[in-house]
Amino acid sequence: LRALPPEGVKLFRARYDYRAASAVDEARAARDPFVALARAYELFPVSSHAPRVLEAMADLALERGELERAHQTLERLVVENPSRRVAVT
Repeated sequence: LRALPPEGVKLFRARYDYRAASAVDEARAARDPFVALARAYELFPVSSHAPRVLEAMADLALERGELERAHQTLERLVVENPSRRVAVT
């Protein structure tokens, strides 16, 4: 899906963004939100919610003290969303 041209991404979002939003909401309430968010991301990697899912996963990893996991997740965010602005402080 990540190889879709812009028009393909647009069509994917039109068809599946509502499902992605539901999956994210359910994931946040799951027993292990990190794993559930990762699953939602894998199912809907080009949805408009995907960057926020990766951010939420990184936040959860940081809260758990899993610095390497947070770092890997943020790297993935930057690599897979090069046009997204990321604030570095």
